[in-house]
Amino acid sequence: MYLMQEGIKEMFLSNGLQVVHMKDLNVNNVLIKLFVKVGSVYESSKNNGISHFNEHMLFEGTRNRNTLDIMGEIERNGGEINAFTKIEFTQYSIGVPANCLEIALDVLSDIIINSLFSKKGIEKQRNVIIMEREEQLDDLSRNLYTSLLGISYKHNPISYPVVGWRDTISQISRKDIFKHYKKYYVPQNAVLMLYGNFEELSALELISKYFSKWVGNTISCKDIKEPIFHPSIFIEKSDRSRVKALMMWDGLNYSNIKQYNCGYTIGSNILNNHLKNVLRFDKGLVYDVYVTDNPYSNAGHYMLGFNTDRRNLIECLKIIEDIISHRIPLDIFERSKNLFIESRKKDKVIELNEYANSILYGHPYESFEEYIERATATQIWDVDAAANHIFSKKFSLGISGNVTLQLENEIKDYYQKIKAVDCELNPKS
Repeated sequence: MYLMQEGIKEMFLSNGLQVVHMKDLNVNNVLIKLFVKVGSVYESSKNNGISHFNEHMLFEGTRNRNTLDIMGEIERNGGEINAFTKIEFTQYSIGVPANCLEIALDVLSDIIINSLFSKKGIEKQRNVIIMEREEQLDDLSRNLYTSLLGISYKHNPISYPVVGWRDTISQISRKDIFKHYKKYYVPQNAVLMLYGNFEELSALELISKYFSKWVGNTISCKDIKEPIFHPSIFIEKSDRSRVKALMMWDGLNYSNIKQYNCGYTIGSNILNNHLKNVLRFDKGLVYDVYVTDNPYSNAGHYMLGFNTDRRNLIECLKIIEDIISHRIPLDIFERSKNLFIESRKKDKVIELNEYANSILYGHPYESFEEYIERATATQIWDVDAAANHIFSKKFSLGISGNVTLQLENEIKDYYQKIKAVDCELNPKS
């Protein structure tokens, strides 16, 4: 049975796997993605990194193919195969020419259903993942983020590194990895997505042929526990000549964002541009500054980061404090809003992606047209309300770089004085 919505159709296989697909005769390829509802947020402090470990293991050989055959069969046919693990889900994707759809479905179903989890493969990938983790630790910006996230949401999986801690990666056993795979890699806990140039009936028959054999016990994924935000300060001293600063607030989750129309997203975009104009182009205090909002199912964090000379750090923090405490001028809001809307482009793959994720997590689906309508309806008081929600609370502050004892004391003194940003923007009643 199919449900038509914005060109998207869906069906269920007999084993409970939900399939969403969109036909597009204007392209010459097909793209297949499998979303599995498992990521670091479903882990514990004892097995952190196990979801990512599973992702690696699904490329380590099956009953039918070795590692080189998995990659080579797709690449020989002019395609690409990839995967990644996120906080809330793991994604596998294959893109191939349209006439290679069956090959892609065969390979994807094979790694999902028939992976061997050999002891040799596990030890090989353990070494690879440890090197991946060490590479992340060498990235000062990324390490500052994970460290600040860890102390701001302590004792909650939202703060765990997706790759895992070195200690847990080193200790996870084959039994643990396979048990985790058997629990989460079941058809009822996944969504298969197909996009591109295909003949609908034959494509669905092929999907059924290769994925109906996927079986597993229905699971009830635990809800993602809403984390408690702990405003904290983190200082990491290094010999780098400049300092990296990161400010983090407790943000919005998916279900709360729409109450501000697009005020949260548009406000982030405006603040990013405004800070860049003031701190870089007007005052010359930074090279780069960025603002990001990161929503999840039951949590979210809002970040503002910049690099500067250590002599300018406190001045930059005070300028940022002043900027977020005041309403942006109406003309800047209108101009920024219009540019924001004009920059949005309809993308069928992104829409299908979002539809698949709405199924996976039960979020209401919003088409591109509905999103633009919501953005158009956004008013300055929506931005004000979102800003009040974020900036009226105390933030976490992370600093990494050549921090002298004097600067460390100045940072701590500044942070202790900032109980909360006074942010009275009088949102529309």
